[in-house]
Amino acid sequence: MPAEQTSVTFPSASKLDLGINLTEDRLVMVAHTAANGVRAMLLTRRMLVVLMDHYGKLLKQTSPAAKAQHKHQDEILQMEHIGALVSNSTAGASAPTEQQQPASIALSLESTHLVTEVTLQMNENHLVIGFSGQRQHASSSDEAAVTPVAAFNLDRTNAHKVLALLNDKAREAGWGLDNLYRWLNNSRLVATEQRPAN
Repeated sequence: MPAEQTSVTFPSASKLDLGINLTEDRLVMVAHTAANGVRAMLLTRRMLVVLMDHYGKLLKQTSPAAKAQHKHQDEILQMEHIGALVSNSTAGASAPTEQQQPASIALSLESTHLVTEVTLQMNENHLVIGFSGQRQHASSSDEAAVTPVAAFNLDRTNAHKVLALLNDKAREAGWGLDNLYRWLNNSRLVATEQRPAN
């Protein structure tokens, strides 16, 4: 569930890789941080639904679409979304480079966490997403405590791109989240969207 914490410090991530663990039916997010190295986060389907629900609502509330008539809001947000996906603009220093996860990536148990909390906050035109979770296969109760794992600071363009990647991975996993947002999955326009190669 989204956390209401105000003073938690997260390791800042500069790059994100995405994949699917079909054996455990989990979305795998690999965050590359300067201070803590590579940190893997496992998201359940339920946690991804919570994340995408709040993520999409926050983008909509802070979009020009929020000022439009209700019947036009999804169409305006969809135009913003498609514009972000086809944008070739380079991201700022605070925004990660989104990539699909390579076919195999070595993950240590010490750096793998099951995500139990997600914190989302809009700072001006940047979306900050913080992930907290429990270390997998912890050997003591201290190691099993929920701790901040990683955070991403995304400008609006990269926020749309990361949401699209999460949506693509949910579709690839067969999790049936296609109807969560009409503006994200409109069949008439999905074919024109640009996606990174899988």
